[in-house]
Amino acid sequence: MFVKADIQKESEVKNLIGKTVDAYGRLDVAVNNAGIEYNSDDFTTDSTARHLEVINTNLVGTMYCLRSEVEQMKKQKGLLWKNYCFRMLRSKKCSKDL
Repeated sequence: MFVKADIQKESEVKNLIGKTVDAYGRLDVAVNNAGIEYNSDDFTTDSTARHLEVINTNLVGTMYCLRSEVEQMKKQKGLLWKNYCFRMLRSKKCSKDL
């Protein structure tokens, strides 16, 4: 199954999760791996639009995905695994594991 979705658009994320559940009956696993790389020689000269594209994809888009995934998993009384990278942001101890 393939569902085209722009994670910057919450309605498309909800559609993606809905179609997945329609096709498979439930959502057991979710890997939020969409993102765009940001390389710049001088970020001070890059456009605000470019900065917002990165933020809206990598941060806001991931939030839309998590929100929809968790909502579905709660309905199923499912298990949610935390991504290791997400844990790193919340714990100094975790960063020592690297």
